[in-house]
Amino acid sequence: MKRLFPALLALMLCACSTNGSDADLIDDVGTADLDGTTDLAPVDATGEVADVLPLSEVDGTVDAAAEVTTTVADFKLFTTAPDGDIKAIWGSETRLYAVGADGVILRQQGTTWTPMKSPTAQELRAVYGNDDDDLYAAGEKGTLIHWDGSLWEDVVTGLELDLTEISLNGIWGAEGHFYVVGDKGTILHYFEGKWKADESLSSYNLGSIWGVSPTDIYVGAAGGTVLRKIGGAWSTQQVTQGSITINGLQALSSKAIFGGGTNGGIIAHDTAGWSPKLSNDAYERTLRDVWAFAEDDVWLVGDDGALIHLVATKWNTAEIAGPFYKNHGFFGLWGRQDSGDQEAWAVGEKGAVLYFDGETWVDRTSAAGVDLNDIDGTGWEQVIAVGGDGTLLRFDGDDWYGLSRVTSSALQGVAELGGAFLAVGEAGAVVRVEDDEALLLETSFETNLFGVCSGDGLVAVGGQGKMFSSADGTDWQPLASGVFDTLRDCTFDADGVIWAVGDQGKIVRVEDGVAEVVPVATLANLHRITMAPDETLYAVGDNGLLLAHTAEGWTKIYEEPGLFLYGVEALDGIVHAVGWAGRIISYDPNSGSVVPAAVPESGVLLQAWGADADHMFVVGKKGKMLRFVDE
Repeated sequence: MKRLFPALLALMLCACSTNGSDADLIDDVGTADLDGTTDLAPVDATGEVADVLPLSEVDGTVDAAAEVTTTVADFKLFTTAPDGDIKAIWGSETRLYAVGADGVILRQQGTTWTPMKSPTAQELRAVYGNDDDDLYAAGEKGTLIHWDGSLWEDVVTGLELDLTEISLNGIWGAEGHFYVVGDKGTILHYFEGKWKADESLSSYNLGSIWGVSPTDIYVGAAGGTVLRKIGGAWSTQQVTQGSITINGLQALSSKAIFGGGTNGGIIAHDTAGWSPKLSNDAYERTLRDVWAFAEDDVWLVGDDGALIHLVATKWNTAEIAGPFYKNHGFFGLWGRQDSGDQEAWAVGEKGAVLYFDGETWVDRTSAAGVDLNDIDGTGWEQVIAVGGDGTLLRFDGDDWYGLSRVTSSALQGVAELGGAFLAVGEAGAVVRVEDDEALLLETSFETNLFGVCSGDGLVAVGGQGKMFSSADGTDWQPLASGVFDTLRDCTFDADGVIWAVGDQGKIVRVEDGVAEVVPVATLANLHRITMAPDETLYAVGDNGLLLAHTAEGWTKIYEEPGLFLYGVEALDGIVHAVGWAGRIISYDPNSGSVVPAAVPESGVLLQAWGADADHMFVVGKKGKMLRFVDE
């Protein structure tokens, strides 16, 4: 297939329901709506759920006798969640970082996870930091990388060591020190800009490390052993059966240390020294990591959904609420508490994440689960998507990755200007993105902004009919729109005239600073407007409205009661509108036909963008994303 869009005209609708069913909310890794919320179904004026009519029943839109062929969709679901295992997790006071297979690095900012740009494809098995601008991650084949707050880079240790056959499995640090442990007794120590190799006096594989201080450090190892560094020397102690490898270790103090390992092995250290403990797990599942909130409140996670809890003096198995990750293996665990309030996260197989709220362990998704509200780009190698909780995602032609979060406000619109991007959102947030750097601009806006467009400068639109103009996004001036309804989107036409659309069918035209309200025969809310390459304007909205503006004015191209269209993009002579229940419809101005495309179930779609006819993204609610690439 050489072109996407002619083929779309031969596709039939595969997701025709608008009842907001759970099937619409299932995500790519088999997880349903994990936050317990559902989208409300559209209702008509009577309050009843509105049905979507088959195209043959929509008056005046498509000839009922027209022959339409069903084919397989070319759009594919695309997720920012990793396909492979997540191996380790570390958290600062405000953010979480997780690493895993294929060099994946995830960062949780606010409420959502996004991938980071990684310099390696090797599996990463450990991550630890002093702060958000000083982290190390390590893994297979001696991989060691560092994050300085803006970039992950390979670490050059300067040591004459061949680590290519060594897996680095654990990291811990404090007060400017970092220790990295791995196979064959490997211990690397960083301090004051220099790396050195410590003599561990052990040939065992070292699986985990935790310190009470830089001069009192513990390492879990194979052979049922624990290494300890007091001052400058390492020593080894047998603490449990030789068949057990200590995979996870945490020390609250030199007298309160806990670890977990193979075959359900648990070790604990108190004033009397080390002793093995019974997990009371009938399956003796391997334990991978540990987190201690207190000496009598300790959690361990492991294979096949293993979850062990120490309460007072008794170790017992606990239940994962699930429902999807109940039997997954979990490799990493991190927790924190503030004024007694506990929370923790476990990461594991196939991108699985668990969240502990102080009482229950529940499923979470490692994809960007917030609504992705808008998308724009300068080409296939520079695309920006924006969404809830200040989410900024960038696509570089190969991968999506998240940029640093600079606001907690939901970002609603994004537009390109001079190679950079400007995003606007709730509470008047305005963010400038250039390359991989995001900057929250100072503004005096007090209104929510829903759309932004660029042409001869920038225009932002928002609540109560507000419009603002700016040359570069730093100095904004109000524009009188003549309406008080919320304005949702805007665009410049070929003559530099500004067009804005909004609620109650409002279309505003602004030329030379003078606004006029353009009459349109609808009271339906209008959500998006765009200009096609042939300079025709298109707008979409509720009731399945697709409007076109030519020299003769605005005309209704399509209408489908019960359908909500939220986004529109025009490429290669075909106009694509996206919306409710994963619907995508395609309009061919040459033939006048409007035909629905078959797409994977994807929930509510909010906007589309394409670099050209062979490269296109569609984004939507709950982080849903579709991608089409015709190679």
